[in-house]
Amino acid sequence: MADTLINLAVVGPYTNLYTYRVKPADCLNLTPGCRFLVPFGQSVTVGFYIEEQTEPVEYRLKYVKQRIDTFSPFPENLFRLCKWISEYYYSGLGETLAAALPGTGRKKPKLDIYPINQEYLKSIASDRPEYAQAAHLLRFGAIKEENIAKDADALGIIESWMKDGIVGSRYRVKSVRQKVLGYRLKETPIPTAEDKEGALINCLRPDNIYSRDELLEKLGFTDYRIQKLFKSDIFEKVFDESGVTDISSYPIRYDLPGLTLLEGQKQALDALISPIEQNEFVPFLLFGVTGSGKTLVYCHAAKKAVEAGKSVLVMVPEIALSGLLLSSFAAFFGDKVAVMHSGLTSSQRLAIRQKILSGDIKVVIGPRSAIFAPLKNPGLIIVDEEHDSSYKQDDPAPRYNGRDAAVMLGKMASCPVILGSASPSVESFYNAESRRYRMITLDQRPKSGYRMPHIVTLDMKTEKIHGECSFLSYKLKQETDKHIAEGGQIIYYLNRRGFSPRIKCRHCGEVPTCDDCGITYTYHRAENVIKCHFCDHVEEVPQRCPRCNGKEFIYIGVGTQRVEENLARLFKDVKAERIDSDKAASKSGKLILGDFAEEKFNLLLGTQMVTKGLDFPNVTLVGVLAADIGLDMPDFRAAEKTYARLLQVAGRAGRGDRDGLVMIQTYYNDHPVIEHIASGEYRGFYDRVIIERRALFYPPFSRLISVILQSEDEKRLETEAIAFRFKMEEHLSGLDNFVLLGPAKAPLYKLRGQFRRRFLIKCTGVKKVVARFRQWEREKPGFGLPAKIRAIFDVDPMNMM
Repeated sequence: MADTLINLAVVGPYTNLYTYRVKPADCLNLTPGCRFLVPFGQSVTVGFYIEEQTEPVEYRLKYVKQRIDTFSPFPENLFRLCKWISEYYYSGLGETLAAALPGTGRKKPKLDIYPINQEYLKSIASDRPEYAQAAHLLRFGAIKEENIAKDADALGIIESWMKDGIVGSRYRVKSVRQKVLGYRLKETPIPTAEDKEGALINCLRPDNIYSRDELLEKLGFTDYRIQKLFKSDIFEKVFDESGVTDISSYPIRYDLPGLTLLEGQKQALDALISPIEQNEFVPFLLFGVTGSGKTLVYCHAAKKAVEAGKSVLVMVPEIALSGLLLSSFAAFFGDKVAVMHSGLTSSQRLAIRQKILSGDIKVVIGPRSAIFAPLKNPGLIIVDEEHDSSYKQDDPAPRYNGRDAAVMLGKMASCPVILGSASPSVESFYNAESRRYRMITLDQRPKSGYRMPHIVTLDMKTEKIHGECSFLSYKLKQETDKHIAEGGQIIYYLNRRGFSPRIKCRHCGEVPTCDDCGITYTYHRAENVIKCHFCDHVEEVPQRCPRCNGKEFIYIGVGTQRVEENLARLFKDVKAERIDSDKAASKSGKLILGDFAEEKFNLLLGTQMVTKGLDFPNVTLVGVLAADIGLDMPDFRAAEKTYARLLQVAGRAGRGDRDGLVMIQTYYNDHPVIEHIASGEYRGFYDRVIIERRALFYPPFSRLISVILQSEDEKRLETEAIAFRFKMEEHLSGLDNFVLLGPAKAPLYKLRGQFRRRFLIKCTGVKKVVARFRQWEREKPGFGLPAKIRAIFDVDPMNMM
């Protein structure tokens, strides 16, 4: 049979497909998504099979090196979704498929050398002493190429054996590797105690798991005996699967399944049941005030889908919140629910993938990367806190929005999608108003007497305490003392981590800034370092000013570390914990929310993590320490993002049988965002914002595409950006409803050593614009830009910096 020509999407930022030759044996059961190892330039990389090349080509083609998958690791819906993400968000298809499949990295695969004819190697080792060392290396089977390369003589001999077919080679591909906890006896005949081996085995209890160290050090086994018993089916390995279900330390809500749904929740569930049963794509906006019982509706809807033999995807904005939602779903589904996120190792994620594909897992919970869970038969997709900008991937590509991808997946899989929020994004609320989405409203908290919290604004121009504690007002301090005395719990919200946002020389006013980003360093007292929060560069705290050699520094502004340091002396009976991205990254950070739920401490101080999805019935007071942070950002969504954060954190109070109080400290009492938060009415805020968006042709009335050119050479960048503008106008000419802005300096003009110029495209047809860019790139690789200038495309950007 003749060779077959196939088109592959190669891992990397390549928007084109590449054609290779394949031997007939490698074409069996070949379906889209199957991986091959292929030569690419001077290296070897991974390529995904997309389609057969039916037309002959005039140029010489390379052969693939090795087929990795017998069957495609992508269910049909997931493969189609990856293609859509690649096309819509202007990323390489190989890049997107690699993001969806853990372990498909960008590093060059390495070779393993393995014996084919072991008998020949044994005989030649005894007949030809000069070959003995080379044969000895392969005595136990496969060996890494890099280990053979250390012995030049053996390498030459083994290479000759490879040509003769005595030895083979294969590329090492990432596979599931689980940690071995130990060994236990299988249900097979056990040898008698007539020999030493039998005597050792008779000492073991059938139900016990014995670690390798225990077998070696306490029971007298050897590695040889352990491996012999394993190969003889007397021992079996026991693997650690703790990373598969990833049950959080947050206590499971066993009470949830027994709770009676209220009328509003019943009506919401009734609206969802028919699309679930009928396999109908319907996008719902579940607009429910904080504490209105959206999670209970999610769980019951998911139960209907699972009972119908389908699987469920539940998305959350942050990894830290996946455990919180898991505590609710685990009460309904037990070990049929798992968390999937990028914080797990590749092996753990692959293990979860296998359990999903096998049907052992019915409900998958996770942040935006969970959109790539290989659900075979999705029956329901839930996006909690759908307004959150964390659903948007900024870097690296593919720069997709998990919420919008979830809606598209629902459309492809013919299943309903629930977008839930107490402060919906302007775009989603507009879609509901325009009847593209179906609106479901929950406007009351579930139990009688559970009222919305009382919200008070505090003018910090007159209310603040002077001195080191100027971050706190007298009234908030008094209320904190009162609520602690009454046994309530308190949440303090400050959207700024670290100790101080900048340090300044007391003598000359010099402020240390990051050379790569031009941004002031943040002081972290806990580690005694200054850190750039954009590129994560860290330096020791300067002992002397680099400008005037002065020794004294002042610490300007306040972050969560500074507040934490002062809490113990401000409040007599406070037991406080801080949670932010610095703390959550540590092992202890994962336990903080669980400890707060169990009331092991009474004050939780944090950044955005305390605004989302937390349900603590004993929280009676929420203090917003600096409501104005973010309001003056050069971002058309600044007001929307600030409003959502404030509304969400306010909703953490009063979720039990005691009234809640929210105190918002601000310097802008008359700002529209602050006024609407105080009134607690989303509709008034939305009506105001939508008028501005329509007038300025911003989403939802347009779609945005951000194009950033970046380079280390500032002058060359400026020249090329102007020329790029003219070329862009030429290639995009004739499009309707199209506005091109720029090149302007990006608000973060220098980032990670790169100067940045931004273009902003406003349009109503993203696909048409992207198609023009693809055509331009095919005609001029890299758009004709110099090698030192890079173009970054971001469709529907959320980060305008």
